[in-house]
Amino acid sequence: MRTDHVGDVDVDTDFEPLELNTLSKDGDTLEPIPLVFIEGWAAGTSAKIFSGLDGLLNEQKAPDDQPRRMLVIKCGAYSSLWDRAHEIYAALKGGTCDYGEEHSITHAHARYGRTHENGLYENWSEDYPLHFVGHSFGGATIYFLQHLLTSGQLLGSPAMMRSIITISSPLRGTPLATSIGQLDGPTAGQKRFSIGWMMAVGVHLARTANVIAQDVYDFGADQWSNTDTETDTSSRGVTNFLQSFFPSKGQAFSADCAGYDLLVDSMERYNQKTSLCDRTFYRSYTATTCLHIPNGIDVDTEPPPLPGVWHVRTFDNTTHFELVDYLWKVRTLSKTRQFWNELGIWLRRVDQEATSIRQETVKGNTIAVAEA
Repeated sequence: MRTDHVGDVDVDTDFEPLELNTLSKDGDTLEPIPLVFIEGWAAGTSAKIFSGLDGLLNEQKAPDDQPRRMLVIKCGAYSSLWDRAHEIYAALKGGTCDYGEEHSITHAHARYGRTHENGLYENWSEDYPLHFVGHSFGGATIYFLQHLLTSGQLLGSPAMMRSIITISSPLRGTPLATSIGQLDGPTAGQKRFSIGWMMAVGVHLARTANVIAQDVYDFGADQWSNTDTETDTSSRGVTNFLQSFFPSKGQAFSADCAGYDLLVDSMERYNQKTSLCDRTFYRSYTATTCLHIPNGIDVDTEPPPLPGVWHVRTFDNTTHFELVDYLWKVRTLSKTRQFWNELGIWLRRVDQEATSIRQETVKGNTIAVAEA
């Protein structure tokens, strides 16, 4: 066995060749299972910022392996977990995003969102699963996506997600949401004149006045665009334009937005409903700038991946954005490269472990049938 030192962890890089059953099918081409990347809160320029990370992901691949594709999906910058999860599903499978009749009526927005004539990965299924990685709120989004697959809210199975990797994600919520003015309960919205309220008003004005081109920054909130909760500044006159400075309805002033879902109490309610899938590999990366006091435990070898269990990996002296900060690569490329190199190696180990588990299961079933 050969190990290489990636960052501060020794990892096994003495790879066995990937077998065909560890690959996903894209049309008629067999390839390593792609990785789906989901951005976090307020990120509306995904393709521009995160393009190029797939190159770092594949730097440590085995010489004979094909590179692993990374699919970057754009979902609502300020949308709720429910809306974002449905947008990811539609982007992968194709068709029109359907937020559901009951949900849309409850939150007073359109039922249907964007239409994707061709899905990014239309074969997505248990037979052809995908890896998922989410940064910040994106990590909470993909975890919630699996919950919707488990509960039957979305057609499919939780095993369609081979792995869930979160990067600096508030899986238990964040007190920051409350501190900037987000309200809970029936009064969900923003506390007037708080930091969050001022941000919401700014976003509301930018969207309704169309001052930012979609190809520059995409709010991804089409379901809110043509409802009575949004002010059309081009046709309703000065009075309504002035009223838009003090909105009381709309995306940010409801319980159907990212701010509400980021509340600690909201995440606690969601986590009580969720469960882990015994066929999914979970990994959480935590970035910290805290000063750690040594506790005498020295772990210098990466444990093997196991399904149905959260693996936690900490990056010390690392900021919230540093592990995905490819746009500013001159400043942080070394830390970014370390992370994505390690992730590429871990994904390969996951695929090999999943293959081994499946082979053992088939072998056990064969023996059981023979004995019967």
